[in-house]
Amino acid sequence: MKALKKILICITTLCGTLAQAQQDLQTLQAKYAGAKSNIEAQAFSGYTNGLQLLKAQAQQQGELDILKSVIAEIKRTQSSPIIAPDIDAPNGIVALAKQENVLADRRLHALTTKYATALQALQIRLTQAGKVDEATEVQQEQEAAQIILAELATKIPQESTPKINPDSATASPVRLNKLQPVTLRAALGELAGNEACFTPDKDTVEFWRRPENAITWALSDNPIPPGRYEIAITYSLEAGRGGGTFLLHIGDSKIQGRVTATGGWGDQKVHTIGTIDVPQTADKVSITTVSVSGEALWNLRSVTLTPSTHSGQSTGEAIIHQAPKLTPLPVHKPSLSETPTALRNNAGFKGTVYGSVQTAMNAAKREKKPVFLVVYIKNNADAAWLNWVISGLIGWEATKKLSSDNFIQAIVDKKGVADMPQLEIPDPYEGTLCFFLTPTGKLFWTERIGYNADTGYKRMVDIVEKWKNEKASEGEAKINE
Repeated sequence: MKALKKILICITTLCGTLAQAQQDLQTLQAKYAGAKSNIEAQAFSGYTNGLQLLKAQAQQQGELDILKSVIAEIKRTQSSPIIAPDIDAPNGIVALAKQENVLADRRLHALTTKYATALQALQIRLTQAGKVDEATEVQQEQEAAQIILAELATKIPQESTPKINPDSATASPVRLNKLQPVTLRAALGELAGNEACFTPDKDTVEFWRRPENAITWALSDNPIPPGRYEIAITYSLEAGRGGGTFLLHIGDSKIQGRVTATGGWGDQKVHTIGTIDVPQTADKVSITTVSVSGEALWNLRSVTLTPSTHSGQSTGEAIIHQAPKLTPLPVHKPSLSETPTALRNNAGFKGTVYGSVQTAMNAAKREKKPVFLVVYIKNNADAAWLNWVISGLIGWEATKKLSSDNFIQAIVDKKGVADMPQLEIPDPYEGTLCFFLTPTGKLFWTERIGYNADTGYKRMVDIVEKWKNEKASEGEAKINE
Protein backbone atom coordinates (compact mmCIF):
# COMPACT_ATOMS: atom_id res chain seq x y z
CA MET A 1 0.00 0.00 0.00
CA LYS A 2 1.36 3.38 -0.92
CA ALA A 3 2.81 5.59 1.80
CA LEU A 4 0.13 8.26 1.22
CA LYS A 5 -2.65 5.67 1.55
CA LYS A 6 -1.02 4.50 4.76
CA ILE A 7 -0.97 8.06 6.08
CA LEU A 8 -4.67 8.54 5.26
CA ILE A 9 -6.08 5.13 6.16
CA CYS A 10 -7.55 6.22 9.50
CA ILE A 11 -8.69 9.74 8.59
CA THR A 12 -12.16 8.87 7.27
CA THR A 13 -12.92 6.38 10.04
CA LEU A 14 -12.31 8.69 12.99
CA CYS A 15 -15.39 9.95 14.86
CA GLY A 16 -16.46 8.47 18.12
CA THR A 17 -19.38 9.35 20.30
CA LEU A 18 -20.86 12.83 20.41
CA ALA A 19 -19.12 13.45 23.71
CA GLN A 20 -15.84 12.97 21.85
CA ALA A 21 -16.57 15.57 19.15
CA GLN A 22 -13.84 17.95 20.26
CA GLN A 23 -11.32 15.14 20.56
CA ASP A 24 -12.33 13.88 17.09
CA LEU A 25 -11.61 17.29 15.58
CA GLN A 26 -8.29 17.64 17.38
CA THR A 27 -7.26 14.16 16.29
CA LEU A 28 -8.17 14.90 12.68
CA GLN A 29 -6.18 18.14 12.84
CA ALA A 30 -3.16 16.39 14.36
CA LYS A 31 -3.22 13.58 11.80
CA TYR A 32 -3.56 16.06 8.94
CA ALA A 33 -0.66 18.16 10.22
CA GLY A 34 1.49 15.05 10.69
CA ALA A 35 0.67 13.72 7.22
CA LYS A 36 1.36 17.15 5.67
CA SER A 37 4.78 17.28 7.35
CA ASN A 38 5.50 13.78 6.10
CA ILE A 39 4.68 14.78 2.51
CA GLU A 40 6.97 17.82 2.74
CA ALA A 41 9.79 15.72 4.22
CA GLN A 42 9.43 13.11 1.48
CA ALA A 43 9.58 15.79 -1.21
CA PHE A 44 12.76 17.27 0.26
CA SER A 45 14.30 13.80 0.59
CA GLY A 46 13.49 13.08 -3.06
CA TYR A 47 15.05 16.39 -4.08
CA THR A 48 18.30 15.79 -2.17
CA ASN A 49 18.55 12.22 -3.48
CA GLY A 50 18.02 13.52 -7.00
CA LEU A 51 20.79 16.10 -6.51
CA GLN A 52 23.21 13.33 -5.62
CA LEU A 53 22.31 11.53 -8.85
CA LEU A 54 22.74 14.75 -10.83
CA LYS A 55 26.14 15.17 -9.25
CA ALA A 56 27.19 11.65 -10.25
CA GLN A 57 25.98 12.23 -13.82
CA ALA A 58 27.80 15.55 -14.12
CA GLN A 59 30.99 13.86 -12.92
CA GLN A 60 30.62 11.02 -15.40
CA GLN A 61 29.93 13.39 -18.30
CA GLY A 62 32.69 15.87 -17.40
CA GLU A 63 30.25 18.79 -17.04
CA LEU A 64 32.32 21.01 -14.72
CA ASP A 65 30.01 24.05 -14.59
CA ILE A 66 26.94 21.88 -13.95
CA LEU A 67 28.85 19.90 -11.31
CA LYS A 68 29.77 23.08 -9.45
CA SER A 69 26.16 24.26 -9.53
CA VAL A 70 24.89 20.93 -8.20
CA ILE A 71 27.49 20.90 -5.39
CA ALA A 72 26.49 24.46 -4.44
CA GLU A 73 22.81 23.44 -4.32
CA ILE A 74 23.64 20.39 -2.18
CA LYS A 75 25.46 22.64 0.29
CA ARG A 76 22.49 25.02 0.37
CA THR A 77 20.05 22.24 1.20
CA GLN A 78 22.22 21.16 4.13
CA SER A 79 21.71 24.54 5.82
CA SER A 80 18.25 25.36 4.44
CA PRO A 81 15.99 22.26 4.17
CA ILE A 82 13.61 23.65 1.53
CA ILE A 83 13.27 23.10 -2.22
CA ALA A 84 14.22 26.55 -3.53
CA PRO A 85 17.08 26.46 -6.04
CA ASP A 86 18.52 29.66 -7.49
CA ILE A 87 16.62 30.82 -10.57
CA ASP A 88 19.86 30.63 -12.56
CA ALA A 89 20.45 26.97 -11.65
CA PRO A 90 20.94 24.49 -14.53
CA ASN A 91 17.79 23.11 -16.15
CA GLY A 92 18.29 19.72 -14.51
CA ILE A 93 18.13 21.18 -10.99
CA VAL A 94 15.15 23.37 -11.83
CA ALA A 95 13.29 20.44 -13.40
CA LEU A 96 14.03 18.23 -10.40
CA ALA A 97 12.75 20.90 -7.98
CA LYS A 98 9.59 21.39 -10.05
CA GLN A 99 9.01 17.64 -10.23
CA GLU A 100 9.22 17.17 -6.45
CA ASN A 101 7.10 20.24 -5.72
CA VAL A 102 4.38 19.14 -8.15
CA LEU A 103 4.36 15.61 -6.71
CA ALA A 104 4.13 17.04 -3.18
CA ASP A 105 1.28 19.36 -4.22
CA ARG A 106 -0.62 16.43 -5.75
CA ARG A 107 -0.20 14.33 -2.61
CA LEU A 108 -1.20 17.27 -0.42
CA HIS A 109 -4.27 17.88 -2.60
CA ALA A 110 -5.31 14.23 -2.18
CA LEU A 111 -4.64 14.42 1.56
CA THR A 112 -6.60 17.66 1.98
CA THR A 113 -9.52 16.27 -0.03
CA LYS A 114 -9.72 13.30 2.37
CA TYR A 115 -9.41 15.68 5.31
CA ALA A 116 -12.22 17.92 4.05
CA THR A 117 -14.42 14.87 3.47
CA ALA A 118 -13.83 13.62 7.01
CA LEU A 119 -14.59 17.08 8.40
CA GLN A 120 -17.83 17.23 6.43
CA ALA A 121 -18.92 13.86 7.80
CA LEU A 122 -18.16 15.02 11.35
CA GLN A 123 -19.98 18.32 10.82
CA ILE A 124 -23.10 16.55 9.51
CA ARG A 125 -23.12 14.15 12.44
CA LEU A 126 -22.83 17.00 14.94
CA THR A 127 -25.53 19.02 13.17
CA GLN A 128 -27.93 16.07 13.24
CA ALA A 129 -27.30 15.76 16.97
CA GLY A 130 -28.05 19.45 17.52
CA LYS A 131 -24.47 20.28 18.55
CA VAL A 132 -24.45 23.72 16.89
CA ASP A 133 -21.27 25.17 18.41
CA GLU A 134 -19.23 22.05 17.77
CA ALA A 135 -20.59 21.73 14.23
CA THR A 136 -19.76 25.39 13.51
CA GLU A 137 -16.17 24.91 14.62
CA VAL A 138 -15.80 21.89 12.33
CA GLN A 139 -17.45 23.81 9.48
CA GLN A 140 -14.88 26.62 9.83
CA GLU A 141 -12.06 24.09 9.65
CA GLN A 142 -13.66 22.56 6.57
CA GLU A 143 -13.85 25.99 4.89
CA ALA A 144 -10.15 26.51 5.60
CA ALA A 145 -9.42 23.14 3.98
CA GLN A 146 -11.39 24.19 0.88
CA ILE A 147 -9.26 27.34 0.58
CA ILE A 148 -6.13 25.19 0.68
CA LEU A 149 -7.58 22.95 -2.04
CA ALA A 150 -8.31 25.95 -4.25
CA GLU A 151 -4.74 27.24 -3.86
CA LEU A 152 -3.26 23.81 -4.62
CA ALA A 153 -5.43 23.44 -7.72
CA THR A 154 -3.77 26.52 -9.23
CA LYS A 155 -0.30 25.06 -8.63
CA ILE A 156 -0.84 21.59 -10.12
CA PRO A 157 -0.32 21.43 -13.90
CA GLN A 158 -3.15 19.88 -15.86
CA GLU A 159 -0.81 18.18 -18.34
CA SER A 160 2.37 16.69 -16.86
CA THR A 161 3.08 13.79 -19.23
CA PRO A 162 5.09 14.74 -22.36
CA LYS A 163 3.20 14.04 -25.58
CA ILE A 164 5.06 11.34 -27.49
CA ASN A 165 4.54 10.36 -31.10
CA PRO A 166 3.89 6.58 -30.85
CA ASP A 167 5.52 5.89 -34.22
CA SER A 168 8.74 7.73 -33.47
CA ALA A 169 8.80 6.40 -29.90
CA THR A 170 9.27 2.85 -31.08
CA ALA A 171 11.93 3.81 -33.59
CA SER A 172 14.37 5.46 -31.20
CA PRO A 173 14.68 6.26 -27.48
CA VAL A 174 12.99 9.41 -26.24
CA ARG A 175 15.64 12.06 -25.66
CA LEU A 176 15.11 14.02 -22.47
CA ASN A 177 17.44 16.54 -20.86
CA LYS A 178 20.46 14.49 -19.83
CA LEU A 179 20.14 15.73 -16.24
CA GLN A 180 16.47 14.83 -15.73
CA PRO A 181 16.24 11.42 -14.07
CA VAL A 182 12.91 10.00 -12.92
CA THR A 183 13.12 8.79 -9.33
CA LEU A 184 10.59 6.35 -7.85
CA ARG A 185 10.87 6.48 -4.07
CA ALA A 186 10.12 3.38 -2.06
CA ALA A 187 8.00 5.56 0.23
CA LEU A 188 5.46 5.97 -2.57
CA GLY A 189 5.37 2.40 -3.83
CA GLU A 190 2.71 -0.19 -3.02
CA LEU A 191 4.17 -3.02 -0.94
CA ALA A 192 3.17 -6.69 -1.17
CA GLY A 193 3.88 -9.52 1.26
CA ASN A 194 4.24 -9.66 5.04
CA GLU A 195 6.79 -7.84 7.24
CA ALA A 196 8.22 -5.41 4.66
CA CYS A 197 7.31 -1.87 5.74
CA PHE A 198 8.31 1.74 5.17
CA THR A 199 10.39 3.46 7.88
CA PRO A 200 9.88 7.26 7.68
CA ASP A 201 12.98 8.43 9.58
CA LYS A 202 15.24 6.38 7.28
CA ASP A 203 13.16 6.90 4.11
CA THR A 204 13.53 3.21 3.25
CA VAL A 205 11.52 0.02 2.99
CA GLU A 206 12.92 -2.48 5.48
CA PHE A 207 12.31 -6.10 6.59
CA TRP A 208 12.25 -7.23 2.95
CA ARG A 209 12.88 -10.88 3.72
CA ARG A 210 10.11 -13.01 2.20
CA PRO A 211 9.80 -14.42 -1.35
CA GLU A 212 6.43 -12.72 -1.77
CA ASN A 213 7.78 -9.26 -0.89
CA ALA A 214 7.44 -6.86 -3.82
CA ILE A 215 6.88 -3.18 -4.57
CA THR A 216 4.96 -1.49 -7.40
CA TRP A 217 4.69 2.07 -8.67
CA ALA A 218 1.77 3.03 -10.93
CA LEU A 219 2.96 5.03 -13.93
CA SER A 220 -0.20 7.12 -13.73
CA ASP A 221 1.34 8.54 -10.55
CA ASN A 222 4.92 8.59 -11.88
CA PRO A 223 4.79 9.41 -15.64
CA ILE A 224 7.73 7.93 -17.61
CA PRO A 225 7.88 8.52 -21.37
CA PRO A 226 8.72 5.43 -23.48
CA GLY A 227 12.34 4.91 -24.46
CA ARG A 228 15.57 3.34 -23.21
CA TYR A 229 16.65 4.02 -19.63
CA GLU A 230 19.57 3.23 -17.38
CA ILE A 231 18.38 1.78 -14.08
CA ALA A 232 20.03 2.79 -10.78
CA ILE A 233 18.87 1.55 -7.38
CA THR A 234 19.63 3.14 -4.02
CA TYR A 235 19.73 0.68 -1.13
CA SER A 236 21.78 -0.48 1.85
CA LEU A 237 22.84 -3.91 3.09
CA GLU A 238 25.10 -4.81 5.99
CA ALA A 239 27.92 -7.21 5.11
CA GLY A 240 27.16 -10.80 6.02
CA ARG A 241 23.52 -10.09 6.91
CA GLY A 242 21.63 -10.71 3.69
CA GLY A 243 21.40 -10.12 -0.05
CA GLY A 244 19.94 -12.05 -2.96
CA THR A 245 18.47 -11.40 -6.39
CA PHE A 246 15.46 -9.52 -7.73
CA LEU A 247 13.63 -8.69 -10.96
CA LEU A 248 12.64 -5.19 -12.05
CA HIS A 249 9.66 -5.16 -14.43
CA ILE A 250 8.41 -2.31 -16.65
CA GLY A 251 5.59 -3.47 -18.86
CA ASP A 252 6.87 -6.52 -20.74
CA SER A 253 10.52 -5.57 -20.14
CA LYS A 254 12.48 -6.86 -17.20
CA ILE A 255 16.01 -6.92 -15.84
CA GLN A 256 17.53 -9.01 -13.04
CA GLY A 257 19.94 -7.72 -10.44
CA ARG A 258 21.95 -9.16 -7.59
CA VAL A 259 22.23 -7.35 -4.25
CA THR A 260 25.62 -7.09 -2.55
CA ALA A 261 26.74 -5.45 0.71
CA THR A 262 27.13 -1.68 0.87
CA GLY A 263 28.85 -1.62 4.28
CA GLY A 264 26.10 -1.25 6.87
CA TRP A 265 22.32 -0.94 7.09
CA GLY A 266 22.68 2.83 7.22
CA ASP A 267 25.07 3.07 4.25
CA GLN A 268 22.76 3.88 1.35
CA LYS A 269 24.56 3.74 -2.00
CA VAL A 270 23.56 4.17 -5.63
CA HIS A 271 24.06 1.14 -7.89
CA THR A 272 23.49 0.70 -11.62
CA ILE A 273 22.05 -2.59 -12.91
CA GLY A 274 21.89 -1.94 -16.65
CA THR A 275 19.47 -0.58 -19.27
CA ILE A 276 15.86 -1.39 -20.04
CA ASP A 277 13.33 -0.37 -22.68
CA VAL A 278 10.17 1.30 -21.38
CA PRO A 279 7.35 0.48 -23.82
CA GLN A 280 4.54 2.85 -24.76
CA THR A 281 2.00 0.55 -23.06
CA ALA A 282 3.79 0.26 -19.69
CA ASP A 283 1.44 1.06 -16.81
CA LYS A 284 3.61 0.18 -13.82
CA VAL A 285 7.12 -0.46 -12.52
CA SER A 286 7.61 -3.30 -10.05
CA ILE A 287 10.36 -5.14 -8.22
CA THR A 288 9.81 -8.78 -7.23
CA THR A 289 11.96 -11.10 -5.16
CA VAL A 290 13.85 -13.95 -6.83
CA SER A 291 15.87 -15.10 -3.82
CA VAL A 292 16.86 -13.90 -0.34
CA SER A 293 19.95 -15.09 1.51
CA GLY A 294 20.32 -14.21 5.18
CA GLU A 295 18.15 -11.79 7.15
CA ALA A 296 16.88 -9.57 4.35
CA LEU A 297 17.31 -8.68 0.70
CA TRP A 298 18.06 -4.98 1.36
CA ASN A 299 16.79 -1.70 2.77
CA LEU A 300 15.38 -0.09 -0.38
CA ARG A 301 15.21 3.69 -0.83
CA SER A 302 14.57 4.40 -4.52
CA VAL A 303 14.79 3.40 -8.17
CA THR A 304 16.01 5.98 -10.71
CA LEU A 305 15.52 5.79 -14.48
CA THR A 306 17.86 7.97 -16.56
CA PRO A 307 17.39 8.36 -20.34
CA SER A 308 20.15 6.29 -21.94
CA THR A 309 22.42 7.50 -24.74
CA HIS A 310 23.46 3.93 -25.62
CA SER A 311 22.06 2.23 -28.71
CA GLY A 312 21.66 -1.50 -29.31
CA GLN A 313 19.91 -4.07 -27.17
CA SER A 314 19.00 -3.39 -23.57
CA THR A 315 20.99 -5.40 -21.05
CA GLY A 316 19.82 -8.62 -19.43
CA GLU A 317 20.87 -9.93 -16.04
CA ALA A 318 23.38 -7.66 -14.36
CA ILE A 319 25.31 -7.76 -11.10
CA ILE A 320 24.86 -4.51 -9.24
CA HIS A 321 28.05 -2.48 -9.11
CA GLN A 322 28.87 0.64 -7.17
CA ALA A 323 28.48 3.98 -8.91
CA PRO A 324 31.14 6.70 -8.51
CA LYS A 325 31.50 7.64 -4.85
CA LEU A 326 29.02 10.34 -3.83
CA THR A 327 29.28 12.77 -0.97
CA PRO A 328 26.58 11.64 1.48
CA LEU A 329 24.30 14.06 3.22
CA PRO A 330 25.10 14.38 6.93
CA VAL A 331 23.30 11.79 9.04
CA HIS A 332 23.37 11.78 12.82
CA LYS A 333 24.52 8.41 14.17
CA PRO A 334 24.38 8.08 17.97
CA SER A 335 27.73 7.17 19.47
CA LEU A 336 28.43 4.78 22.32
CA SER A 337 28.96 7.75 24.60
CA GLU A 338 25.35 8.86 24.38
CA THR A 339 23.61 8.49 27.72
CA PRO A 340 20.19 6.94 28.28
CA THR A 341 18.87 10.44 29.03
CA ALA A 342 20.06 11.75 25.67
CA LEU A 343 18.47 8.80 23.91
CA ARG A 344 15.24 9.30 25.82
CA ASN A 345 15.13 12.95 24.79
CA ASN A 346 15.58 11.96 21.15
CA ALA A 347 13.05 9.15 21.29
CA GLY A 348 10.08 11.49 20.92
CA PHE A 349 7.93 10.68 23.95
CA LYS A 350 5.50 13.22 25.35
CA GLY A 351 5.25 13.55 29.12
CA THR A 352 7.24 11.78 31.84
CA VAL A 353 9.61 8.95 30.87
CA TYR A 354 11.11 6.90 33.71
CA GLY A 355 14.62 5.48 33.61
CA SER A 356 14.12 2.45 35.86
CA VAL A 357 11.59 -0.35 36.12
CA GLN A 358 11.06 0.12 39.85
CA THR A 359 10.14 3.81 39.65
CA ALA A 360 7.87 3.10 36.68
CA MET A 361 6.07 0.28 38.51
CA ASN A 362 5.65 2.46 41.61
CA ALA A 363 4.08 5.16 39.44
CA ALA A 364 1.84 2.55 37.77
CA LYS A 365 0.46 1.39 41.10
CA ARG A 366 0.05 4.96 42.28
CA GLU A 367 -1.71 6.19 39.12
CA LYS A 368 -3.45 2.88 38.35
CA LYS A 369 -2.06 2.74 34.81
CA PRO A 370 -0.26 0.03 32.83
CA VAL A 371 3.44 0.43 31.93
CA PHE A 372 4.82 1.03 28.42
CA LEU A 373 8.36 -0.34 28.90
CA VAL A 374 11.03 0.07 26.20
CA VAL A 375 14.11 -2.14 26.58
CA TYR A 376 17.28 -1.54 24.56
CA ILE A 377 21.02 -2.23 24.73
CA LYS A 378 22.75 0.82 26.16
CA ASN A 379 26.22 -0.01 24.87
CA ASN A 380 25.07 -1.38 21.52
CA ALA A 381 26.51 0.30 18.44
CA ASP A 382 23.01 0.10 16.93
CA ALA A 383 21.50 2.19 19.73
CA ALA A 384 19.73 4.30 17.11
CA TRP A 385 17.23 1.44 16.84
CA LEU A 386 15.67 2.98 19.94
CA ASN A 387 14.78 6.16 18.06
CA TRP A 388 13.63 4.17 15.03
CA VAL A 389 11.28 1.89 16.97
CA ILE A 390 9.82 4.70 19.07
CA SER A 391 9.42 7.11 16.15
CA GLY A 392 7.52 4.41 14.29
CA LEU A 393 5.30 3.35 17.16
CA ILE A 394 4.51 6.85 18.48
CA GLY A 395 5.53 9.09 15.58
CA TRP A 396 2.36 11.18 15.46
CA GLU A 397 1.50 13.79 18.09
CA ALA A 398 -1.89 12.09 18.50
CA THR A 399 -0.09 8.80 19.28
CA LYS A 400 2.30 10.46 21.74
CA LYS A 401 -0.71 11.87 23.59
CA LEU A 402 -2.43 8.47 23.49
CA SER A 403 0.66 6.90 25.07
CA SER A 404 1.12 9.63 27.68
CA ASP A 405 -2.57 9.59 28.68
CA ASN A 406 -2.87 5.81 29.00
CA PHE A 407 0.54 4.49 30.10
CA ILE A 408 3.40 4.99 32.50
CA GLN A 409 6.35 5.36 30.10
CA ALA A 410 9.83 3.97 30.76
CA ILE A 411 13.03 3.33 28.78
CA VAL A 412 15.63 1.08 30.41
CA ASP A 413 18.77 -0.83 29.52
CA LYS A 414 18.43 -4.60 29.11
CA LYS A 415 20.45 -5.09 32.30
CA GLY A 416 17.73 -3.28 34.23
CA VAL A 417 15.17 -6.02 33.54
CA ALA A 418 17.39 -9.03 34.31
CA ASP A 419 15.06 -10.05 37.15
CA MET A 420 11.91 -9.95 34.99
CA PRO A 421 11.73 -13.40 33.33
CA GLN A 422 8.17 -12.71 32.17
CA LEU A 423 9.58 -10.42 29.47
CA GLU A 424 11.27 -13.37 27.70
CA ILE A 425 13.96 -11.29 25.97
CA PRO A 426 15.88 -13.40 23.42
CA ASP A 427 19.57 -13.94 24.09
CA PRO A 428 21.41 -12.71 22.18
CA TYR A 429 19.26 -9.79 21.10
CA GLU A 430 20.63 -6.41 20.03
CA GLY A 431 17.50 -4.50 19.08
CA THR A 432 14.77 -2.66 20.95
CA LEU A 433 11.65 -4.27 22.40
CA CYS A 434 8.44 -2.70 23.70
CA PHE A 435 6.60 -4.39 26.57
CA PHE A 436 3.23 -3.52 28.09
CA LEU A 437 2.62 -4.57 31.69
CA THR A 438 -0.26 -4.28 34.12
CA PRO A 439 0.30 -2.23 37.31
CA THR A 440 1.02 -5.54 39.10
CA GLY A 441 3.78 -6.41 36.63
CA LYS A 442 1.95 -8.92 34.44
CA LEU A 443 2.98 -8.82 30.78
CA PHE A 444 -0.04 -8.48 28.49
CA TRP A 445 1.57 -7.41 25.18
CA THR A 446 4.93 -7.26 23.37
CA GLU A 447 5.95 -5.28 20.29
CA ARG A 448 9.13 -6.55 18.62
CA ILE A 449 9.51 -4.29 15.59
CA GLY A 450 8.98 -0.66 14.62
CA TYR A 451 6.34 0.65 12.22
CA ASN A 452 5.68 3.73 10.22
CA ALA A 453 3.74 6.35 12.16
CA ASP A 454 0.24 5.63 10.81
CA THR A 455 0.51 1.91 11.57
CA GLY A 456 1.95 2.80 14.97
CA TYR A 457 -1.15 4.84 15.81
CA LYS A 458 -3.43 1.91 15.03
CA ARG A 459 -1.20 -0.43 17.05
CA MET A 460 -1.35 1.85 20.08
CA VAL A 461 -5.14 2.09 19.84
CA ASP A 462 -5.26 -1.72 19.76
CA ILE A 463 -2.92 -1.98 22.76
CA VAL A 464 -5.05 0.41 24.81
CA GLU A 465 -8.02 -1.83 24.02
CA LYS A 466 -6.02 -4.92 24.96
CA TRP A 467 -5.29 -3.33 28.33
CA LYS A 468 -8.99 -2.73 28.91
CA ASN A 469 -9.74 -6.37 28.09
CA GLU A 470 -6.89 -7.57 30.29
CA LYS A 471 -8.09 -5.38 33.10
CA ALA A 472 -11.57 -6.85 32.90
CA SER A 473 -10.62 -10.50 32.42
CA GLU A 474 -7.81 -10.69 34.99
CA GLY A 475 -9.44 -8.70 37.75
CA GLU A 476 -7.19 -5.69 37.44
CA ALA A 477 -10.28 -3.53 37.88
CA LYS A 478 -9.86 -4.11 41.63
CA ILE A 479 -6.97 -1.67 41.53
CA ASN A 480 -9.43 1.15 40.95
CA GLU A 481 -11.58 0.23 43.95
